[in-house]
Amino acid sequence: MKACDTCGRKIDLGWAEKRHIIPIEVTQQAGLPESRIATLCHDCHHELHSWYSVKVAPMAYNTKAKRFETKSWLGLSKEYESTFNSFIRHKREQT
Repeated sequence: MKACDTCGRKIDLGWAEKRHIIPIEVTQQAGLPESRIATLCHDCHHELHSWYSVKVAPMAYNTKAKRFETKSWLGLSKEYESTFNSFIRHKREQT
């Protein structure tokens, strides 16, 4: 048995889902070492994907240039890390 890293629910190791906090392709493009891995229950894994799709965006609006610009890989990696940390806080507040 292992506890989910976000909600703390006990899960059988066969049902535990491993997830890189920052996707491998982002860390590779940013020239960073692979991010740490979280062990998640199925529900948290699914919910985390939803958080990432809403809170992490590859583009940002530049108000001075008045256009959208692609974020740097390093900026994206920081955004994934920050989103994961806010997800953990959210899950812990629920318990």
